[in-house]
Amino acid sequence: MDIIDFRLRPPTHGFLDLYIYTAERVTWFAQRLGVEPSPAALSRSLDQFWAEMDAAGIGRGVVIASHSPRPFGSVTNEDIADLQRRYPDRFIGIGAVRAGRPSTLRELDRAVRELGLRGISTDPGLHGVSDEDSAGDVPKYPSDPAICEVAWRCALLGVPLLLTLSILAGPDLSYVHPLHVDRLAAACPETKIVVAHACWPYAQEMCGVAFRRPNVFISPDMYMMRCPGVPDFVRAANTFLADRFLFGSAYPSCPLKPLLDYYAELPIDDHVRPKIMHENAARLLGIA
Repeated sequence: MDIIDFRLRPPTHGFLDLYIYTAERVTWFAQRLGVEPSPAALSRSLDQFWAEMDAAGIGRGVVIASHSPRPFGSVTNEDIADLQRRYPDRFIGIGAVRAGRPSTLRELDRAVRELGLRGISTDPGLHGVSDEDSAGDVPKYPSDPAICEVAWRCALLGVPLLLTLSILAGPDLSYVHPLHVDRLAAACPETKIVVAHACWPYAQEMCGVAFRRPNVFISPDMYMMRCPGVPDFVRAANTFLADRFLFGSAYPSCPLKPLLDYYAELPIDDHVRPKIMHENAARLLGIA
């Protein structure tokens, strides 16, 4: 099975400037997940990364642009388009915008129509945090009208909107509560919304939102590795979320092979596993 990793950050291009690629942060995340850090991430080696990807059985990864402020760091839409162009059999690109700026919709259109990216990402809770180039940005809730504007344009272009929402993605936990995803999904029912990190630690609440909102997809990614809430995510995947649950790693925060080994032990139904590991992402992104 050609596994698609819905959140993969390889050691190349602007990803190497992200704070998650410092040895300190690679180790910090791995320790909290109870695993050894990725050797490729520590050495920042693309060759080692390909070997890790192959050893884990991951055929393709979704690479996502980011306009997050310092200390998180950014990866440009051009970088993502270049990766997709250089490695079309390995990477699928998603662009990024900052919501609420005069240029937001123009950049969104350019990312999809000109650069050929397969979706759009935004990090609402991180807008304007510790960023000299914030241009008046402030952290936003996912239900903010500026995020809804982005969501509607994604629906018009026929691409999904990806939101990064978890314990580290806002000034406080209120910014990543699933209540705001519920409101956004209700206001923009034509938009396919992917919640990266699945609003962790609000696992049950996030599953509840996905239960009632058929346009919501979830990818708990690294928080599927021995974290509280995993049994809830598995129950949801085996039932009402079978067609809207996406495998992801959030690499380098979680190494690839240990996560795949852990997934193999989870009580995921046999008919659901191919959907999680490949079919749902392929259908959502419009790829073979």
